[in-house]
Amino acid sequence: MKKPPPNAARILVVEDEPVSGALLREMLQVAGYTVEVETDGERGFARAVEWRPEVMITDVMLPKMHGIDLLRRLKQLVAVYVLAYIAIGAWAVQAIESVPAAAAN
Repeated sequence: MKKPPPNAARILVVEDEPVSGALLREMLQVAGYTVEVETDGERGFARAVEWRPEVMITDVMLPKMHGIDLLRRLKQLVAVYVLAYIAIGAWAVQAIESVPAAAAN
């Protein structure tokens, strides 16, 4: 696979399921983005602070730090605008209900 151009948008994926993380990385790299994948909320938070990606895709149910808590902590440091979030499955809808509060605080 060819390397993305040096000015390609940076996308951070925080996903604890290895197959899902690898699939997202592959699809986004093929589309021309620079992609990093972290496997838990704490590592995702640290990488987001260090790397400052333009886009972050995060799972909700993560080890070490819940995805909603990850958004809340990032919001305390930088202006974060949640443009869209997608919940798949009934369990995710309940977890996602707190996202607007996380983004607004």
